[in-house]
Amino acid sequence: MQRFADLGVQVRITELDVRVQTPRDATKDATQAAYYENVVDACLAVTACAGVTLWGFTDKYSWVPDTFPGQGAALVYDEAYQKKPSYAAVHDAPAGGGGTDTTPPTAPGTPSASGVTATSAALTWAASTDTGGSGLAGYDVYREQGADDTLLDRSPGTSLTLTGLTPATRYQVYVRARDGAGNLSPASSTVTFTTPGGGGTGGCTAAGTVQNQWDNGYVVQPVTVTNTGTAAVGGWTVTFTLPAGHAITGSWNAALSVTGQTVTAENLAYNGSPAPDASTTFGFQVSRPNGDTRTPSGYTCS
Repeated sequence: MQRFADLGVQVRITELDVRVQTPRDATKDATQAAYYENVVDACLAVTACAGVTLWGFTDKYSWVPDTFPGQGAALVYDEAYQKKPSYAAVHDAPAGGGGTDTTPPTAPGTPSASGVTATSAALTWAASTDTGGSGLAGYDVYREQGADDTLLDRSPGTSLTLTGLTPATRYQVYVRARDGAGNLSPASSTVTFTTPGGGGTGGCTAAGTVQNQWDNGYVVQPVTVTNTGTAAVGGWTVTFTLPAGHAITGSWNAALSVTGQTVTAENLAYNGSPAPDASTTFGFQVSRPNGDTRTPSGYTCS
């Protein structure tokens, strides 16, 4: 580059990629990053070098796999659009290197789901903290499916509305944070929700009855879940609010989870599909401070 610059012309690297054999591993990623950094450093060392342009963006759409089978990892983002070490190498080289952030952010807070429909759900969660210096770049929302978790969507902030969901389907979802260097945080805890059935007109109602109570506790039995639609539902979710200081001590015929004072009850395998105008029930027991006569309120069903 210097020899061309000595001729009085401007120099620019216009089609850069650094191929490594797949499958990738940490050693290959580190080698690729070092080569990317070396090339950028070489340009910086020549006053007439005006810049570096990468030949592509993500391995998912690289031209390399079709040309050189087994050598498809050439760019700075991988096939899942995650930043590779090469990204940090190119980013940090103009600052003299040595600034690569390898510290992942902290895990985000447990997401909460609301407004669940047959095809969508609104999620919110508490923010992560980045201590590595590259700053938070956003959040990835995954569906937990055993060994084959699925990336559902991404968000720049701490909320997201998932769309394109499958009706009458149970979703178990968690969130991971990304920083500017591509480091992924540990996973948050999961939230579980079930989309209602999409056939016919949908809808359900829930109503709770206090069966028995005493000074420091009570039993709600039954909570009646009624299908008000025109087709059998493929699952139901009931939410309600516990008074402050009250705590669930047991439940039956539903899976309960608690966030703050909000309780989410989901059907079990045997009672999730009541027919139109039919009902199913579940119940739960609660402890409370002595003399507190309040009981749950705000039953909603989806």
